[in-house]
Amino acid sequence: MRPSAHFVPSSRYSRRSSDEVELSRTEGDASSGSERRISASRHRTPADVSKKTGGFAITLAIYCTLLVLPSELVIVGPLRSNGSPVRLLGLAGAIMLLLAFMRWGARVAFRQVSYLIVGYLALAFLIWGIANRHGLGPDEVADLDRQLLLTVSATGAALLASATALSLRRVHLLAGALVAGGVVTSVVGLLQAIGAIEAWADVVSLPFTTTVVSSGGIGSRGDLPRVSGTAAHPIEFAVSIALLIPLAIHLATQATTRLGRRAAWTALLILLVAFPFGVSRAGMVALVVGLLVYAVFLTAQQRFRLLIAGIAAMASAYVFAPAVVGTLIDTVTGSTEDGSVQARLNDYPVAVARVALSPWLGGAPVNENLRLNVLDNQWLLTLVTSGILGVVSLVILWGGGATWAARTALSAQSGSMNRSFNGALAATLVAAAVSAGTFDYLAFQQVTFLTFLLLGLVGSYRRQEFARIGLRSAASR
Repeated sequence: MRPSAHFVPSSRYSRRSSDEVELSRTEGDASSGSERRISASRHRTPADVSKKTGGFAITLAIYCTLLVLPSELVIVGPLRSNGSPVRLLGLAGAIMLLLAFMRWGARVAFRQVSYLIVGYLALAFLIWGIANRHGLGPDEVADLDRQLLLTVSATGAALLASATALSLRRVHLLAGALVAGGVVTSVVGLLQAIGAIEAWADVVSLPFTTTVVSSGGIGSRGDLPRVSGTAAHPIEFAVSIALLIPLAIHLATQATTRLGRRAAWTALLILLVAFPFGVSRAGMVALVVGLLVYAVFLTAQQRFRLLIAGIAAMASAYVFAPAVVGTLIDTVTGSTEDGSVQARLNDYPVAVARVALSPWLGGAPVNENLRLNVLDNQWLLTLVTSGILGVVSLVILWGGGATWAARTALSAQSGSMNRSFNGALAATLVAAAVSAGTFDYLAFQQVTFLTFLLLGLVGSYRRQEFARIGLRSAASR
């Protein structure tokens, strides 16, 4: 039965501009030629959306600005934190896609991972509705609304990327934009580490912008300055860089031009140099997990090279920056004596008691003391506030995305660009899920958007592999 909705997975529908012309030329049966032609007005594809509405321009703007503009910088006006340029662009993308769905007879093709994104969004609306029935105060309602708008904006950006990144060139352009943004936040972090600048928001502020929360700046841990780059907090800075490193390795080894490979290697070096200055356990967890998972999708030779490069990097750091290495080691080994860690562990029974009161639907927003002392853990925070239903939504987000990326990678030839790219995406999503157990992940704009923007690229090569099958299937309708 033909579905009434206009949500078409792109493994069945592909670009019409060149592929359909090729199909009509190679299959020149005049008697059935008219049946093979697909009306552009009835079968509107992502190419049409991209060209006629500027959808890809908005997508590219989101990918380019996410890690460049500070999270706390917003446009002056009543929107406050919702006036962040990245959030506004994401909302514009969501509205654009909604209008495309509402248009009679229009078709917009998406990669199949978009079903996961839509499922997560649906659960977010359900959880929001349930939470609003708990008799919340104005501040709690505002907090829920902000979180929902952030989710709508991030999912809109991911779906727009899925619908407008039509070619492998565009996919890699978006991936390169994220890595370039990582270079910007890394350079800002290094400048903060040497005392050249403090808050990035003060440097890039304009007459029509302001900040609604305190700007990320410079702190310290041990003998090392602790910087935030363009992020709101050093933890977010370190985790963002860690998530981008597998993607940077992919670009450095798989770029099709010498210039592209050199640029990616340079970017990777800058990311690695800046990463330690976040001085974050969550960042180190994300980096180790990401590299271990990415190695699964590499050839034996590539794994050996990655191992040698890792040993060389650690040895160089120990020789040229022993203070940095010592601080990072103390950060990990000293966690058992860290007062903040112990306070959270001691207060976990409070969180468990809250979950027992409403295990399936949660207990809505928690008081500030419980949030600060216990719930510096996104999984536990979600379990307390949204119950098992909320945890399921996180499994859909991270687990489903990583599974689909891994499935796409493993179906490709060993050593191929497809395997490397989707393997890198799977690695970043697994690393994000694990690091979310160490801080309140979804409270930070950059890492939240980064997760969705990477998710929007999952399965890119799969659409290309089934392009001709999709054209034949569409033509037969």
